[in-house]
Amino acid sequence: MDVLVVGAGVVGSATGRGLSKLGHRVRFVDTSPGVVVSLASEGFDACLPTEYSKQNFAPRVAILSVPTPEMPDGQVNLSYIDKAAQFCANNVVGTNADDHVTIVVRSTVPPGTTRSRILPRIAETVGSDPGSTYSICFHPEFLRAVSADEDFMNPWAIVAGVEDNRSREAIMKLYEKIECGVMFTDIETAEMIKYASNCFNATKISFSNEIWNLAAKLGLNGNRVLAIARNTAEGYWNQTYGTLGGRPYGGTCLPKDTSGLLSFAQRLGVDMPLLSAVIEVNDRMEAMADDGEVAQATIAGPYREPSPALAEPAK
Repeated sequence: MDVLVVGAGVVGSATGRGLSKLGHRVRFVDTSPGVVVSLASEGFDACLPTEYSKQNFAPRVAILSVPTPEMPDGQVNLSYIDKAAQFCANNVVGTNADDHVTIVVRSTVPPGTTRSRILPRIAETVGSDPGSTYSICFHPEFLRAVSADEDFMNPWAIVAGVEDNRSREAIMKLYEKIECGVMFTDIETAEMIKYASNCFNATKISFSNEIWNLAAKLGLNGNRVLAIARNTAEGYWNQTYGTLGGRPYGGTCLPKDTSGLLSFAQRLGVDMPLLSAVIEVNDRMEAMADDGEVAQATIAGPYREPSPALAEPAK
C-alpha cells in the first residue's frame, strides 16, 4: 500500500520506517532539507513539499505527523498541522487509484481539533465532505524518543479514532503484519487518550519527586522508598486500579493518610502541591456524588474493574 508521511521528525520517521519494514511503499515529505537528504541517504523516498510529485505515487493513506509545540501562552501551536492538512488537500485527495485516501492525523492535538479544525480545512479546499474521495481519522502515537523505531514495531497498543469503514480498513491494512490488536474509538476519544497517557506519565514523575523531596528533608533515601513502594502500592502493580473515573476514593486509609502526610509535610515546611491537589479533586468528586452529579459514584474503598477486550486483530 502506498503511504505518504507528512512530517519526518521522531514520530514521522519511525512511523515511515516501520511501515516500510511491514511492506508498504512509503514516501516522506518534510520542510527540512537536512531531513530529506538524511532519509534519502538511507534509501527512502523523501522530498520537500515543493518537490512533491503526484506522478507514480497515489497514497491510500496520508499520515500527518508534524510538530504541535507549546506557544508562549501555553496553548498548542496548530499552525504546522494546518499546513500539513492543506498540503494533503492540495496534493493528495483525488490522486489515489481507487479515488480514496484516508488522512491520518498522528500529531498530538486537543480533543475536537481533527473534526472542528482539520476536517473543515480539507473539505473547503476539495469542495466536499468525507465520503468517496477521502476520509479522516486520528491515530495517536505512543513512541519513546530514545526507542521510537523499536516501539513502533513492538507496540503496547494501537489506537485509532475512526468514523467510517474506509478508515477502519486502512488502519487494519497498515498493521496486518503486527501482532497487536487495534482499539477503535471515535475521533475525540482517541485524541483524549493521547493526552491522558502523557499527562499520567508526567503526574507519576511529579508524584515521585514530591515523595523524594519530603524524604530528603527527613534524611531518607527517597529513591529507596519509591523502589519498594512500587511493589506495595496497588496503584503501581494493578493495571486497572483507580482507572474508572467518577468515583472519589474513600475507605479508612486513603482519606486520612493523604491528609495526614500533607499536614506532616507542611509542618516541616515542605510544599506538596500535587498531594494537595489530589485531596482537593477528591473533595470535589465527593461533593458531586453527594449532589447526584456523578453517576454511580462510590466512596467505597479500593476497587478492581477488568479492562474490556476492545482490541481486534489487524488481520
